[in-house]
Amino acid sequence: MESLKKYLTIKEVSELLSIPVGTLYNYVSSGKIPYFKIGGHVRFSIPMLEKWLQSKQHIPEI
Repeated sequence: MESLKKYLTIKEVSELLSIPVGTLYNYVSSGKIPYFKIGGHVRFSIPMLEKWLQSKQHIPEI
């Protein structure tokens, strides 16, 4: 039943990204990170987060 855990909470994403919960709420309120709400609760899709993280990747030129 591992596939049932498809969505992460704000606290889980905060820990995963090693950023404060307040910073993550700022990202949400300013639309800097993809999220959705279920019954008023902020949730994050793992595939959407992975895509977002890839778009933030900076690879310096050599």
